[in-house]
Amino acid sequence: MVISLDTETYGIHTAFPAQTVFSPPRMSWVDKPSSILLTTAITRVIVPELGPWSARLLSRIRPAETYVLPFVDPVPLSQRPLPSWLSPDFRKSPARLLRWLSHATTILGMNLAYDLSVLCFLFPLIRELIRVRRPLLIDLSYVNFLDNPDRSERSLKAIGPVIGTHIYDKTARDRFSCFAEMADYNGCDTHNSVLAIAELARRIDLLPEPGRSLKLSPFTLASFSDTIHLTIEMSLNGVPIHRPTLAALHAKLALRQRRTHHVARTRHSLLISNTDDTVGSKKSKSSFFTRLVDEVDAYWFDPSHPRPFPFPGLPPGATTVLAHPRVVLTPKTREISHSDANRSFLSSLLPATSPLHRALRCWDRNAAASKINGTYCYPLLFHSVQKPQDRTSLLVPQPGCPWSPSLSPHPSHPEPPPCKTLTPPTESRSSSAPDPAPPPESATRDSTATTPSSLSTPTPAIPAPPSRSPSSTDSPTPSSPNG
Repeated sequence: MVISLDTETYGIHTAFPAQTVFSPPRMSWVDKPSSILLTTAITRVIVPELGPWSARLLSRIRPAETYVLPFVDPVPLSQRPLPSWLSPDFRKSPARLLRWLSHATTILGMNLAYDLSVLCFLFPLIRELIRVRRPLLIDLSYVNFLDNPDRSERSLKAIGPVIGTHIYDKTARDRFSCFAEMADYNGCDTHNSVLAIAELARRIDLLPEPGRSLKLSPFTLASFSDTIHLTIEMSLNGVPIHRPTLAALHAKLALRQRRTHHVARTRHSLLISNTDDTVGSKKSKSSFFTRLVDEVDAYWFDPSHPRPFPFPGLPPGATTVLAHPRVVLTPKTREISHSDANRSFLSSLLPATSPLHRALRCWDRNAAASKINGTYCYPLLFHSVQKPQDRTSLLVPQPGCPWSPSLSPHPSHPEPPPCKTLTPPTESRSSSAPDPAPPPESATRDSTATTPSSLSTPTPAIPAPPSRSPSSTDSPTPSSPNG
């Protein structure tokens, strides 16, 4: 069976927090929504004939009926009565989705790595199913790239008007306050993804050889599909980090920062950075650089002091090291910058016996420790250094990795609760209207207009929309073509 798949997560609805991270393991840890997944849309794809995939075969696929499965209670989130195609019984959606995916051999969509990683993270059975069955994943993003690598439009909403298949009234940044409208929008995505893939495949099929036969060959599709499967696993597994070791490194670097700051202040009258009890580091560093430049100029340009060897790189007639092209000046005030490059260059020009060498080494050690701590250790352990409310960089607990929940820099930033994963509920078989399984793959590849009763269209408890015409107000309607 060939299907088109798309999910909508919490960031699209105004009743949930704004989505700041897009890695499934980080969503519940950083944004803390009450539910990550809101809806999943599935469109059955009609393939006119059997055979290996090619540009010509992909150009002939057509979307059939669309189903939208809610994963939260839609009634309190919708501002109008639910349409007939949207069932309020969201507890059965995981089992229905699992049955659809168990019959799917090919999945189409846009940004499938994100959609499938969300489903695999929430439902371990789906993750195992995708890992074992390994369906072929045909993503609109790489089909669009194969058609024209230089095309700047890369999202589903932007591609439609360019290739003339669909157009949206809503933009990718719009949020919905009505659940029914959001579900309709979700259903349009799967429908329009099929239309866009078919149109792009038709264009590729018009290319001269060898591009026509190679760009959407079975080998090419399988290579891109394997890359998406690998991306999903990498997104779910992440990079294992030993948090106690990271915390120990943070403490070690913080101690180094304090010691070098104290030594520079007491022995060299240099304030490297502002602390709770010291201010004026900018003025202090400017004064230090003035001393540094004066000592370099006295060593190299004093007429009474012979030069050990010619000064390379200076313009003719220069009388100060500030004229050297390697010295970086600030763009506005044209003063010497306090950068690492300037410190390193001027340090190489100092006499070997200069006492400023020790101050520069102290500054370099402090800068290196501050860089590692501020860029990596502190954001991973606590929050952003500049924005304490920004927790998008927090390290997420990982199975098998040691974790110290008591580590916290301030009482106002406690550790969040551990992540929770959802499992699909077991569905009773004594239901008055059980959902039949989707048809086997042979039914979707049947070239005839009618199908035998044994291979009829799946009829889940969520009824299919009666039509896909733009005039319908209740059914999820694909956006009208752009011409």
